[in-house]
Amino acid sequence: MQATIAGKLWDQLEERFPLAYNDLFARYVSGKDIPQSYAMAIARQESAWNPKVRSPVGASGLMQIMPGTATHTVSMFSIPGYSGPSQLLDPETNINIGTSYLQYVYQQFGNNRIYASAAYNAGPGRVRSWQGNSAGRIDAVAFVESIPFSETRGYVKNVLSYDAYYRYFMGQQDKILSDAEWRQRY
Repeated sequence: MQATIAGKLWDQLEERFPLAYNDLFARYVSGKDIPQSYAMAIARQESAWNPKVRSPVGASGLMQIMPGTATHTVSMFSIPGYSGPSQLLDPETNINIGTSYLQYVYQQFGNNRIYASAAYNAGPGRVRSWQGNSAGRIDAVAFVESIPFSETRGYVKNVLSYDAYYRYFMGQQDKILSDAEWRQRY
């Protein structure tokens, strides 16, 4: 995948959006509300499928999980066997914890991928603040464009697009937003 980015091979969609760790994602989204394609889109945006990547602020692995978030998520979901941040570089552990945290923010924001994606990137508290600022007066596009952090704005757009690509490759409906997400006022 890195070669397609470096070579600017934008039309090589199957190489840019591989079904990496497909079996692990299928296992760890089973029983959760989050679509597998959405969890994979988050991982693709977070790490470009590099399981050993670490961010300058301490996030680690495929789904770029912060150590504190990992500890909180493990406790909240009673995930066994987690002993510390070094385990976040293990794809299975990372996907287990990452999909659990994604489930948490997804449910917290009414199964809305716009809000959940922004919360995964910038934190749930910030998203609640932005919701208060818009007070349900704007549509989905205006809400995304009103996100005050350019990184989070781009993040949300990428994740939604990547989700559509993954749904397409998985033989599912490949719309950017669900009907409910389009109809909702933000």
